[in-house]
Amino acid sequence: RLEDLRANLPEITQAIETRLAHRIELNLERAGYSDLTHSGTLDQEAGKAALMSVERRMKELQFTATKAQLPKIADLCKNAPLFESLDAAGMEQVGQMTSEQVMAPSETLFKEGDPGDSMFIIARGAMLVSKQIDGKDVVLDILGGGDIIGEMALLTGAPRTATVRASTSAILGKISRESFRRVMQTQPRVRDQIWDAFTHRQFDNHLRHRPEFAHLNHEQRLKWVRAGTRDELDAGREFVPTVSFIFVATGSIRLGDGIYNAPAMVDCEKGQMLRAEKRSNVVFLPPLEETLSEASP
Repeated sequence: RLEDLRANLPEITQAIETRLAHRIELNLERAGYSDLTHSGTLDQEAGKAALMSVERRMKELQFTATKAQLPKIADLCKNAPLFESLDAAGMEQVGQMTSEQVMAPSETLFKEGDPGDSMFIIARGAMLVSKQIDGKDVVLDILGGGDIIGEMALLTGAPRTATVRASTSAILGKISRESFRRVMQTQPRVRDQIWDAFTHRQFDNHLRHRPEFAHLNHEQRLKWVRAGTRDELDAGREFVPTVSFIFVATGSIRLGDGIYNAPAMVDCEKGQMLRAEKRSNVVFLPPLEETLSEASP
């Protein structure tokens, strides 16, 4: 347990180990005074007074809370890829709107179907993302420092699509819906990165249940969507795409004679006209074979 804390919450580990060391020190001191009294080196009155002093300090230690000063959540989050484009003023803004949440191993952050009113940035530790599939709890992903959780519910207003639990001790930065909207308005690059994270997770979850893509594993699905180009289409926009596949993350598009509502993976034949039926977030994907044949960095 201490080793888990040492990796993810070192300040707490230091506080606990300092307390343990103090306790051991007092136990040794008490044993020493007892030995000196029994051997006659200390007279009974002096030995009794020394033992009472030690036991008083042991009681103080027992009934005093262990305190640990954790780093500010803004300092922990500033190295997250999500915030790498922010200047000092931007990070200060994030720090003011981000609250800290400490998780114990196996503790549940939220469950599938819960309403979403906040987004989380993992500052330290690891989180398990799971979903009920055919009555079984299936782990979909393991997220770590710098990853974001819960952006789907904030972007779409839909309930939580998965259950998230702490795999280790963890520190999370929590951003509320209202604060999230302010970030989206004032920090365009952060907004784009949040949309990218949402789209990638939406793509991964959707393809997982498509039989024709069952041969792809989690890493291959993410590699494919990251190789694509995400675009936000205003309602009514029309053009002829030049790709083989389009993933509709949000909204609705018309392609040829078909209408596709998000989430949808669409085969795109050459020369077909695409029209956004409503404001939509889509990814234009390169050929799958071409993507998978590229050497991994």
